[in-house]
Amino acid sequence: MTLFGVPDNKRDGQASTSPVMKVSFIIPTYNTLALTTQCIESLRSTVDLKKHEVIIVDDNSSDGTREYLQSLPATYKIIYNAVNQGYARNCNAAAKEATGDFLCLCNSDLIFLKGWLGPLLKAFEKSKSTGFVGNIQRRVDNNWIDHAGVYFLADGMPLHVAQNKTYTPMLRYLPVSAVTAACCVIRAELFREFGGFDEKYLNGFEDTDLCLRLKEAGYQHYVATRSTVLHHISSSPGRKAQENENRYLFAEKWQSVTKVIAAKEETCWHQFHRVMDYPSLVRWFLHFQKNIRLY
Repeated sequence: MTLFGVPDNKRDGQASTSPVMKVSFIIPTYNTLALTTQCIESLRSTVDLKKHEVIIVDDNSSDGTREYLQSLPATYKIIYNAVNQGYARNCNAAAKEATGDFLCLCNSDLIFLKGWLGPLLKAFEKSKSTGFVGNIQRRVDNNWIDHAGVYFLADGMPLHVAQNKTYTPMLRYLPVSAVTAACCVIRAELFREFGGFDEKYLNGFEDTDLCLRLKEAGYQHYVATRSTVLHHISSSPGRKAQENENRYLFAEKWQSVTKVIAAKEETCWHQFHRVMDYPSLVRWFLHFQKNIRLY
């Protein structure tokens, strides 16, 4: 199999000669003190933060989160909101302060695992048309996959790829129509060029909206299947409070487009989810069949 025309064994067998690129980790948080603490500690233990920067946006928390953030070293950039702003505005504000080559957008309820960052950054080495790169996000409670990208149902609404599956896809970089901003990387200049997230959305659909805007402009999104994080899933208070309003805004703008995408990809994703239930040895064999290359 190949990605961007480079065989897998070439990617694995040769060290990258690319310069180290600075990453700005953006972590909005709201009233999730215990999870935010766990998130930051796991980030510290898996990434050499001396080479990068961390920007945390406290969205007017009242549970001790602000006091915890004040105890962090001065190398952490902290933005304190006087009123609750929501995920899109928090990320956009942090992106304006970021000095990294890449933005890594992270929910505060993640647990980062060893080796998670490298595969995300490697996806950008081979193509300037790479948009967002997401990863495998597994549930903390049962270790099932919650996210391996986003695809669209027949009604045009988004759904997570491989949700509630246990096996990881074979292909190292899975092309998808969108990824969730719970954990993803994008070039900082590209994020700013497209105006960041649409702030009409409040804690939902802003990531899918931006992915589709980039897709229409010719960018391709990927899931780095060798990058895995654990996710507590929608743990921030009020996460789903505006779900109906967000869904309406998204459908009004994108439903005609996403229905077309869904019709084109329906057979592919149906086959994908069937194959994902097979054990590794069976999937390894099917991986080399002519019409089953993604799994």
